[in-house]
Amino acid sequence: MTPAPHKEPAHPQARPAMAEAHIEDLSYRPYEGPYRTRLLRWWVIAGAWMRVVRRQPAFWACVAVSMWPYARAIFFLYLDSNGMLRRPPGTPDVGLMLGIADHTPGQQFAFQLYGALTSQWFLWMLPVALIAGAGSIALDNRAGALMLYLSKPVSKAEYLLGKWAGIFVLLAGATLAPQFFLYGYCALSYSGEGFFRNEPLLVVRIVAASLVPAAVHAALLIGFSAWSRTSRMAGAVYAGFYFVVSIAAQMVWRLLYHGHLGQGDLVRHLHVHGIIEGVVQNIFGVTIHTITGNRRMGIEYVTLPPPSLEIVGGLCLFLMVAAIIAARYRVQAVEVLRG
Repeated sequence: MTPAPHKEPAHPQARPAMAEAHIEDLSYRPYEGPYRTRLLRWWVIAGAWMRVVRRQPAFWACVAVSMWPYARAIFFLYLDSNGMLRRPPGTPDVGLMLGIADHTPGQQFAFQLYGALTSQWFLWMLPVALIAGAGSIALDNRAGALMLYLSKPVSKAEYLLGKWAGIFVLLAGATLAPQFFLYGYCALSYSGEGFFRNEPLLVVRIVAASLVPAAVHAALLIGFSAWSRTSRMAGAVYAGFYFVVSIAAQMVWRLLYHGHLGQGDLVRHLHVHGIIEGVVQNIFGVTIHTITGNRRMGIEYVTLPPPSLEIVGGLCLFLMVAAIIAARYRVQAVEVLRG
């Protein structure tokens, strides 16, 4: 029996239709997209957290309020340039008494920048820091997002570095912007009075000093946030720690040295803001000259040099490392039940 002859399909469009068909499942194909180095994984986490914070109106409102010390510094510089803060020789210097002006050669403008930065960070920037960092890990704990983060090829170190970097960039930006604004005002207003000649490295000092409080607070905040399940709890505990330790250090200093401002400088700096203030004072190279006294002792001129950089710098590093270690111990891909 001979085979039946091959017949063409009745409809000539049948073969082209078969030729245009394609496989819907392409999972067998190799990856053809861009390859990114693992060094950038932490920056993805940092960028995601910064986007969350930048969308909060309260963050920008607190940043705007924190500019108050710089407006005050510009006002006092204006008064000083018009001679309103200067007094005849032999009379107390109003600027020194109020702590708003210092005419010591080589640090006249560094004193203003140092004072504005430390005043900004003592109180005004604390709400900014709490908004930027209190919920960084606490919100992930509450939502169970650590299982998602750490189930991917992201290590604990990359996760913590990303969270720290996100907070650090936000806080450093909120500090550097007004610092450069005040620096620009001084450069434009006092360029003919030896501003660049007397303090040539001031812009470098500004950058270095502005990064210190941002780095320390960012590390401490991720440490407190890692052990909390809500941003409110993390913020409340951190604010309590910040103020209680500060008040305790001041009380111990007053008990030991009876309020003598020229004594016990290191004890007076043994709290978070005091340690940061000591490092910043070393960076700016400012020696504080002030006037203190009471009815019993009378008026006394006090000189406060920067505290030991080795001690306050070491304490800064200790706080940062301790907070990061605490956060690393707490961060787990799954919830560990003990008992």
